[in-house]
Amino acid sequence: MGRVVRLRELPTVVQRCVRAQLGAVDSGAHKIRVPRANRWGPTPQDILWAEVARRWPEAQREYRVIPGRRLRGDIVFPEAGLCVEVDGWQYHGRLLGDFLRDRTRQNLLTIAGWRLLRIPAGDIRRDLKACCALIALALDSPQRSTACFVP
Repeated sequence: MGRVVRLRELPTVVQRCVRAQLGAVDSGAHKIRVPRANRWGPTPQDILWAEVARRWPEAQREYRVIPGRRLRGDIVFPEAGLCVEVDGWQYHGRLLGDFLRDRTRQNLLTIAGWRLLRIPAGDIRRDLKACCALIALALDSPQRSTACFVP
């Protein structure tokens, strides 16, 4: 989250823009939240993408995986039918609606024939090599699994 600042602490140009958006407000009493830019450096998705793009130039970022839908994969290998999703707690598990939307999205991708690889954001920060090894294994494996489950 960002820090709270008083309107009068901002540059005059920014104050004018805020006043234009909010209308006439008391600049001393009105507080706004200013987001912190790159608080912890690059995002896990940025870190993974930099390494994936170096190793596999055919990879695509924010690729539209199902034509006519707004679904985009974080990192996609179109020829291999592999979609890599970076999962962080903030956007993929904190709220029930986000969790359910991710499950629906995963089901749609599977029905459309995509293989989905989910990598937790913390794993990327802890062990990028292992994450790339997992992607390499998925790329080397057959499109359709021949394994079957026997109870």
